[in-house]
Amino acid sequence: MAGRPRTRKMLARIDACGGDALLNRIAGGEPIKAVAESIGVSRQLLSGFLNSEQNRDGLRAAREQAAHVFAEEALTISDAATPQDVQVAKLRVDTRRWIASKWGRALYGDDRNPLVNINVAQLHLDSLRKSAGAGIAPSQNTEGL
Repeated sequence: MAGRPRTRKMLARIDACGGDALLNRIAGGEPIKAVAESIGVSRQLLSGFLNSEQNRDGLRAAREQAAHVFAEEALTISDAATPQDVQVAKLRVDTRRWIASKWGRALYGDDRNPLVNINVAQLHLDSLRKSAGAGIAPSQNTEGL
């Protein structure tokens, strides 16, 4: 990075803050963009740092913690809503609920498992039984040959 003094300067700012301190801010529900602006670096550079191999697990854990924060904020917002601002409150709650469902999938996510289980072997056996019950054995059907 010899030709990138500005990038080196921003990376030095990130190192000075410390990865754990940055992850704690993310865990508190602060957006990466806001964290980047507060320390004077680009969002892209900070995101690259947080998504690096050494910080990826920490970022995942921070986002799971942030999911709890967003769920609690949604409850607070909905409890404080008045008839005059119910639409704004609904939008704020829905946004926090969506983020919580993505970042804390195990606790707040929608269960999207398939509801139908298809057993192809069982379907094949059932079709053989039906054809045998109709008096047509699979080996006797030679009309089309």
